[in-house]
Parts: sequence; C-alpha cells; structure tokens
Amino acid sequence: MEKKKYFPALILIFIAGGLDAFCYIMHDGMFAAMQTGNMIQIAIKLARCEFVELGKYFLSILAFVLGIIVAHLLSKAKRYEIISICSSILCYTIGLLIPVGTLNSLSNLIIAFGVAIQLQVIRSISGFTVATTMCTGNLKGFAECTGQLITTRDKKYLLGMLIYSTLIISFMLGVFVVALIIK
Repeated sequence: MEKKKYFPALILIFIAGGLDAFCYIMHDGMFAAMQTGNMIQIAIKLARCEFVELGKYFLSILAFVLGIIVAHLLSKAKRYEIISICSSILCYTIGLLIPVGTLNSLSNLIIAFGVAIQLQVIRSISGFTVATTMCTGNLKGFAECTGQLITTRDKKYLLGMLIYSTLIISFMLGVFVVALIIK
C-alpha cells in the first residue's frame, strides 16, 4: 500500500467530512464538497418556484469548478501536492473564520474552492481510484472490489476494500465529530 498517500488521504477526507457537515449545518443546507447536494437543492428550489436562494447554490458550484481549474493549473508546478494542500488549508481557515450569519454564502464559496483543490491532490492509492472529499465513488469502489474478490478470488481486491472502507469511515467520523461539536 502507498502509505505516503494513504494516511494523508485519511486525514484529508476526515477534514472534508467535517467541512461538509459544518457547511450543511451552519450554512443553510449548502455543501462545500458534495456539489451533487447543491444540484439537488437547485432542482428542488426550481420545482417549488423558490428562486430567492438559487444563487448561493449556483455560486458554490461555480467556486468548486473554479477550484478544479486552479488545481489543474497548480498541477503543472513543482511540488504541486504541497502547494495544493496549503492552498486548501488556507481556504478552509479563511472560510471558517468568517462569522456564521449573513456571510454564509461567502464562507461556503471559499471552502468549496479549497475542497475542489484538495480533490485533485490524491486521486489514487495503490492503483485504486479514490476521492478525498466525498464518498459516492469510494462506496462504488468498495462494492466493485467486493464483486471482483468474489468472482476472481484475487487478494489485491482485499486491499481495495480496506482502502475504500477506511476512507468512508474517516469521512463519516469527520461528519460525526463536527455534528457533535455543533449541537
């Protein structure tokens, strides 16, 4: 296993889970990492003709897209992993220092931008494609490895199951810890 990627990935996904929980709980149901959740919010608001709040969800998605573009540009630099992680941490710090209230959307935008940069840093571990900001793909990977293990009996898929399951657990622990703190 690539330990130099595995342990940082566990920490990064823990942080992402906590940030998404924080943004969802404290920022009016917006997500920083799970932009699918923001897309769902947009569709629901459109279906209910609730147009007033649409902008904040669109802006979060736009900030995320811009973060991915910036991450791509950063990937051309030497030591881009360190630059990207430091950039993400800076975004998280700034976003979390903005007082909760009227500036929730701004805070969420900054955090979403940082999360997008983080997403691009670690994309695979030991040949298994992973995400360090959300878990749908990791859950899919876990299920695929389970199916492959059952059908091929190839032990390499046990490693994949371990990687995916611990990433999912770390994400959920991040959410859990923040949810406990923000009671």
